[in-house]
Amino acid sequence: MLRNHKVKALVARFMSASQKKMDYSVEKVLERMAIHAFVDPRNLVNPNGTFKKLSELDERMAACVASIRMEGKKVTSIKLADSQRSLEMLAKYYKLFSEDRTPLDIGVKVIVLDMPRPIRQVGSGAAALPPSNGHNGNGDGHD
Repeated sequence: MLRNHKVKALVARFMSASQKKMDYSVEKVLERMAIHAFVDPRNLVNPNGTFKKLSELDERMAACVASIRMEGKKVTSIKLADSQRSLEMLAKYYKLFSEDRTPLDIGVKVIVLDMPRPIRQVGSGAAALPPSNGHNGNGDGHD
């Protein structure tokens, strides 16, 4: 049926409309992960220590609620989304921690100290440097 141009156009029209409804942009996903990662549970309670009504929560706080336990009309517990998991996912996205701990991943520059020295001409200042073989230069092999 997708070979029919009218059917193909109709499917494309419906798909574009549904994709507009479902905005799954990278920014939106990262924003939601950040909301879950940095949630402040103090925003769930009133000054007297009772839980706020769901209608009293702002959109960001309500998005962090995973479940609510009630006894009658009274809220007895609220479970929040896993903030630790959201922090881990954000850290991975922003590459805050290296998986294999290689110097390249964590931005450390490696300096190689044990490499042969170039041969220098006598009188160019090279005579004052000790030889690269680890000896002190007097020929007896002791440093």
